[in-house]
Amino acid sequence: MTPIGLPSKRQTTRLDVIAILAIVSLSFVAFYLPQTANFWGGYDEFQAFSEVKSVAWSDAFDSINGRPLLGLSFALGKLTGGGSIEGHLWFAWIITTVNAILLWGLVRLMLPNASAMAFAAAALLVINRADPLKFYPLWAASPYSLAVGLTLAATILFVWSWRKQNRAMLIAGCCCLGASLLMYEVGYLVAMVPLIMLTMERQRSPLWRFWCYAWCATLGLFALRVVLFNLSGESSYQAQQFASSGSELNSFSDNFFLHLSQIKQYTSFSKDSMRAHPMVGLVVFSVVGGLTWHLSKQSGTATVRQVWGSVTLAAIGMVLGIALYSHMQGNERTQFFAAPAQAVLVVGAIAMVMSKLPATWNAIGFSLCVGLVTANGAVQSYRSQFSDHNVSYRSIVHVVEQLNVLTAGSDEDLVVMMLFEGSSPTGCSYHMTCTSKNLLQRRVYTLGEQQDGMISFEFRDTEMRSPANVVFNDDLVVPYRNVVFCHLESDGTVRLLREMPSRIVEQLDKAVIDRGYDPFAVLPAGEVMPHPEFDYPSWSGPPADVVRIRQGVVLGSGWTTRHFSAGSVYRDVENQAEIIINGQGKTTAIVDLDFGVLPGVIASGEIIASNDAGETIARWNSLERRVVELSVPCEPGKMQRLTFQATSTDGAIVPMRFYAVGTVYPEDTAMRTNAITRDGVRLGKNWYPFESYKGESFRWLNTDGEILLPYTILGATQTLRLDAAVGPGATDGSCQVDVVDDDGDVLATSVLSGRQTLRFPLTAKANGTQRLKLVVHGGGQPHGADPRLLNLRVFECGLTPSGQSSDQ
Repeated sequence: MTPIGLPSKRQTTRLDVIAILAIVSLSFVAFYLPQTANFWGGYDEFQAFSEVKSVAWSDAFDSINGRPLLGLSFALGKLTGGGSIEGHLWFAWIITTVNAILLWGLVRLMLPNASAMAFAAAALLVINRADPLKFYPLWAASPYSLAVGLTLAATILFVWSWRKQNRAMLIAGCCCLGASLLMYEVGYLVAMVPLIMLTMERQRSPLWRFWCYAWCATLGLFALRVVLFNLSGESSYQAQQFASSGSELNSFSDNFFLHLSQIKQYTSFSKDSMRAHPMVGLVVFSVVGGLTWHLSKQSGTATVRQVWGSVTLAAIGMVLGIALYSHMQGNERTQFFAAPAQAVLVVGAIAMVMSKLPATWNAIGFSLCVGLVTANGAVQSYRSQFSDHNVSYRSIVHVVEQLNVLTAGSDEDLVVMMLFEGSSPTGCSYHMTCTSKNLLQRRVYTLGEQQDGMISFEFRDTEMRSPANVVFNDDLVVPYRNVVFCHLESDGTVRLLREMPSRIVEQLDKAVIDRGYDPFAVLPAGEVMPHPEFDYPSWSGPPADVVRIRQGVVLGSGWTTRHFSAGSVYRDVENQAEIIINGQGKTTAIVDLDFGVLPGVIASGEIIASNDAGETIARWNSLERRVVELSVPCEPGKMQRLTFQATSTDGAIVPMRFYAVGTVYPEDTAMRTNAITRDGVRLGKNWYPFESYKGESFRWLNTDGEILLPYTILGATQTLRLDAAVGPGATDGSCQVDVVDDDGDVLATSVLSGRQTLRFPLTAKANGTQRLKLVVHGGGQPHGADPRLLNLRVFECGLTPSGQSSDQ
């Protein structure tokens, strides 16, 4: 018979099924959907497309860091989606869900009468935001989550096999543990937790030592492999990590407490996040809080002693999960193994506090707290993921597609050097290099105003070279005749430069300059090969632009940046604009265009499209807006260049506007509110509305304009980049701009005269979103009848990290 007050076995099964279904649903809403908004960091994602690394057993990973199963998550991601990028996202969701269910099962195993606590721990694991890389599956989250899942499965099998005295389960548990250890070394310390759990078991038998010996022998065997790996080479990955961290004991202790403090993310509430996504918060709170209350009422509860035991065990597990990261000064990748213990610890702490309440309010208080913490974590994830991100999967696919059109017919010894200002939309320099090598079999390098620490170039008289390893032993020595230069814009537009950049010309020999620079001589037309594994996901597509890249067309010179107006995307042309066409072996290329003169311009005249030989390809005897399907004659093996120009009847040049062809996706509409922000930066209070004028987008500021920086690592340095101009409100044509934090401390200051790009070095004071103010001194003058005080006009606001890392 079932004891009074406890559910029957059938009821328990029904409640367990409901709990598992709720975990699956919560994971989809709170993890998968936010993940789709931004899952690309521009760091190590290229490894998922490497044939030698995205396999179940990778000799490449084994030789680099002794982790042969590190590519298993990449292989499973490809298998899940048939090679598409969505497979990696589905796999990340699956392993996140499985980990939550495994944690639920582990807590149920240890506390059979506490199904509410088990479900709450699983829910908190799903929304755990302690690690900044949680939503970057290809870079970090999937490999770490898979290793954590194997460790959780090994723990359950180990404890369960002891209770059932089942040696087959024990062997399976040891195998799961070994697989986890072949991915990351953190498992060696975390594996102490199952031994502690076994010690806490009341059941004793002569086989108790056998179970412990089997577990310890597994640890010892794989530890020996790690030791031999590190002794076999002079520069193992692990040795490099510790060598670069410094040897000061206090730095290790500071880092340790930094990682430990990340549990505070559970209590980091945000009213702004809740306002931004109220329905998400309401749904998550209702489902999690309601089911937690129902489970509390329908099933038994753990005793205070059991809760204390679970809290103590969770605290030990959290410490062991971060201990091996004490050499790291940032929080990236330090929280995955600690996350399950963090969830149990927080749930246990809430249960202990609620146990002080009367029995009637115990379950209600526990459910409300769990529901609020879960809802808050979910909405914070939504807000951070759906904000503006300069680097994204969409942006790099856009860049790769343009490079694919430009370089499709070129030789493998071609080198493309993309120059950019501010932050690159493709991420780290090494990331673009490795991605292009994997997909295009071309060498593509990005070079900003300040060279990436991992890549340094010397532009010598006759050749371009890198004196050190550019990326992974890829030494570079290239004659300039094999180099083409492009400009990479912040929105991902790649513009082929018809002339060599002046800062490079200054370093060249006169003979090289006299020989000239002709990029089209090394860029013949050729068939553009698609990359199915590197394509836009089903919910997205190419950024809306005035040409269709998949028709083999890219932009040349003469275009302004993309702009938004009344739901349409457009680019303006002041004089003439050029498009570059790769005919891909065909005699005729079809180009879709939508264009006309600027709205409000009343003039009669004609629009002419001519090729680089000056021949007229098409003529329109009207300046009205039109949609055309233009047939362009092509010469096989040669790029075609088409120039558009509008003139009035009196011969004056008339400005034109080209409109986007194709679908405008939700990502494009984000330009309305975030048109001047980059790199995840958002604007707060005290800004005038967004404006566009003469092809420029900007916002006016009086003073005290709030800037919200994205999640940053404590102590990390970065540079706030501000493209700004003095407004008519300045008293003498210049002003002083201070960056002030919430405490009123001036973090940086600069004097602005005319239009400049200001750079303010900053150091993150705390984890989470950082709120700053731009305080303008020397302004306040009225401007005509305009009631606004226009002290400062800001065209772009973004961040430039002080350093990048490719560490896995």
